[in-house]
Amino acid sequence: MGSDDIAILKRALQRPSKSAVVAPRIEVTRKGCGHSSGEAPRALKAILLDRLKQASEPGTLKQVSGDSYKTVLDDRPVSFTFRVTTSRLDNRPWFNVSANEVDQWLRDGTSVIVAQCLRSTNTVWMYFIDASWFGDIRQRRTKKAEGVPTALFEIRQVSETDGAMLYNRMSSSNEAAVLIGVENVLRITLTEPEHQFLQDGYKTERIIDRTNGGNIAPLAVLIQPGKAEPEHIAEFLAELSTLYRMVGGSGINFQLADVRQCQGVVA
Repeated sequence: MGSDDIAILKRALQRPSKSAVVAPRIEVTRKGCGHSSGEAPRALKAILLDRLKQASEPGTLKQVSGDSYKTVLDDRPVSFTFRVTTSRLDNRPWFNVSANEVDQWLRDGTSVIVAQCLRSTNTVWMYFIDASWFGDIRQRRTKKAEGVPTALFEIRQVSETDGAMLYNRMSSSNEAAVLIGVENVLRITLTEPEHQFLQDGYKTERIIDRTNGGNIAPLAVLIQPGKAEPEHIAEFLAELSTLYRMVGGSGINFQLADVRQCQGVVA
């Protein structure tokens, strides 16, 4: 990632959105978003992409895969990927990076943009990171549960004049952090429509089954088996459970009621 790419991206991201409503609008889903509420990370990403879209040459902003994109800014092709976070208990941006991602970023010359917006403000902090700064993740202690070596990184802001520090939280405590110079840090202020769009993202909440504290009534089923075989009853309950999950429930809790044992029969 060259300094020219950073300068071009910074200029593009500093231009406020011209649209009254941020585009593209995001589809609300029931998928959770890490430690933040609702669809806020998706909303912040949509805001930043909207700014880049308006600054790009028409029709050049394309999604490559996942959070990775490419576009043409100021007659120059630029590749970048997002890592977006909106809140954490200690207000520090944190994100996962896999060894495979780093390899791909190095091959493509991709700029890694870590963006953060705290819930109570309309200020967005962005950090432009060179893929080489993540180091060789395969050689470090990583998450054992991951199929590909993956490490958790964290950014700690030093000051507006001194930049920030990039830490690999999965590495040993004595490993040196990487300095993100002030030239690789950008602070922007959201416009009123953008800020409202982000706040709407915070208000979006998942619908949760009431059995877990949500607002969907629990499902109660009384079965009188008659002459039905046990496997037929099990098949019926399995199908009913599938249907209930399709409308947002968490399945069926089975309970035996009024079970009687004949006298003299050993169970």
